[in-house]
Amino acid sequence: MISKILPGVFPRLNRIITLVIMAGIILFAGCDMKEIKRDRFYNRGNLSLEKNEFAEAIRFYEEAVTVDPAFSKAWNNMGVAHKNQNRYKDAIISFDQAILHDPEMIQAYYNRADANIRIGRYSLALDDLEIVESNLKDTSAVHFLKGECFYYLGKYDSAINSFGEAMQDDPGNEEILINMAVIFLDLDSLTEVENWLKQAESLNSENANIHNVRSMLDLKRNDPEKALTHIETALTKDPGNAYFLNNKGFILLVMDRMQEALPLINRSIEKDPDNKWAYRNKGIYYFKSGQFNEAERLLKRAYDMDPDLEEINYYLGLLYLELDDPGLACKYFKSSADLGEIAGLNAISQYCQ
Repeated sequence: MISKILPGVFPRLNRIITLVIMAGIILFAGCDMKEIKRDRFYNRGNLSLEKNEFAEAIRFYEEAVTVDPAFSKAWNNMGVAHKNQNRYKDAIISFDQAILHDPEMIQAYYNRADANIRIGRYSLALDDLEIVESNLKDTSAVHFLKGECFYYLGKYDSAINSFGEAMQDDPGNEEILINMAVIFLDLDSLTEVENWLKQAESLNSENANIHNVRSMLDLKRNDPEKALTHIETALTKDPGNAYFLNNKGFILLVMDRMQEALPLINRSIEKDPDNKWAYRNKGIYYFKSGQFNEAERLLKRAYDMDPDLEEINYYLGLLYLELDDPGLACKYFKSSADLGEIAGLNAISQYCQ
């Protein structure tokens, strides 16, 4: 028996099909509009980033991820903008989001490693660098960052090996040579420091970091006047560098030019709130000024950031002598001596026998 066709069924079905097609078109058009809007913000962010307008770049990237929260490229570039403002923790949050939405974005792992290094999270940085290294052919930049990690962890042999590997991949990079000089500066191998700096100068004598390291070398040679000349040369080439500002402040402390030192150290902290050296130096300023409570607060802050920071234990020892706590003073002098610091060894023989 042939079924009887009810009148009006086909026209109604056609209307339903048409509505479904129209809804699909609207949906796809909506998706296209969403991507266009997202990409417009992203591209404007990139233009601002290229112009070093970092706050504006962040604003545009935030708009992009508001439209598309899974837009990993915008998260990554937002992190780069934060990193360029020395806002490393904010940068890491952005890189975390980039990796969450795209676990294969190798650049985000590299960027997160770099940001973690800046706030002293060296082991976390090394974990990310292992991922990067296993996915890249050109690993000179990875070896460079690994060298920094090992240096800050006090693993000098590993740091030298990593910088050596970076040098093989990128022999024209004077920054590698400068970092080798810094390692040997810590090891008090001053002839080696001079040799590495001369090699760096042969590649680019205008590099501000060369003058910065030379200023620290001059201090090791007990020549603060020459050190001041070199750090001022570094600052003419890079006036806003937080580390250079702090180093000039420290040199002025050594020269007992106290009131000139403090504004420079404060400017360094404003530019980089995670600069452990600046907190140490500000603590030294207050110690030398006889304001021991403030000195203790700042020196302990630097110590908490890095208990092996150069001479932090020594200055804490001196502080606790002034606070009539010789037992605690000698504990810190011993820690200083255990790190191979001459000042700590001399303090033990003078105060702790």
